Amino acid sequence: MPDYTRLAERYDEIFPASAAEMAFVAARLGPAGRLLDIGCGTGNKTVLLAAGRDHVVGIDADAGIIAAARTGHPGPNIRYDVLDMSDLAARFSAHSFDAAVSLGNTLAHLPGPADLTRFFESLRRVLVPGGRFIGQILHYDRILDAGMADLPRIETDSVVFTRRYERRDGEFHFVSDLLDKADGTVDHGDTVLFPFRKSAVESCLAESGFAQSRCFGGHDGADWTPSSYHFIFDTTSP
Repeated sequence: MPDYTRLAERYDEIFPASAAEMAFVAARLGPAGRLLDIGCGTGNKTVLLAAGRDHVVGIDADAGIIAAARTGHPGPNIRYDVLDMSDLAARFSAHSFDAAVSLGNTLAHLPGPADLTRFFESLRRVLVPGGRFIGQILHYDRILDAGMADLPRIETDSVVFTRRYERRDGEFHFVSDLLDKADGTVDHGDTVLFPFRKSAVESCLAESGFAQSRCFGGHDGADWTPSSYHFIFDTTSP
């Protein structure tokens, strides 16, 4: 498991919020007053999405990440909670939110399709009827079919973040190394992900009762294609 608490110190530097991503999401969410950000990280995107909304809750399973969010990206209409995304229905009452987002690759931390379906069912309950959900994961069809192992290296003025996939004992491992240029130390991470194919995500959404989603390949609004880097979907609860 990667040390997310240590990663939190560099999170905003490694994963900055892009103007294109925020514009893409905000345009599709519309004026939704109550927003749930699932897998919010340090809140660097949550705080931007919160502008003009009544109430925003950002959740993440790691306490260190949430501590960084509360310190680094607070807001008068934002609350950050330590919460596993599998526990939505236990924490929030029905129809608590007008919209929800899960950006980055958060959903791949669920163990498999049955867990993804249960997550969507819980999400459906906490959204109002017709509530919008924008989800995003990496395009795992492309990764699996091409046998890809390495993800693009990220280098800033102070760190180098390298990432790769390893298949061991039937599991799909996300392995990372975070090099601090100043002192040469390296933090190593290894966590098991589930590489959800596009068809599996769509099947789980349909089984959970969500409307058929529109699919995008990037934050420029381009339609999804087999060569897209991301799989982004925009759907509504019944």
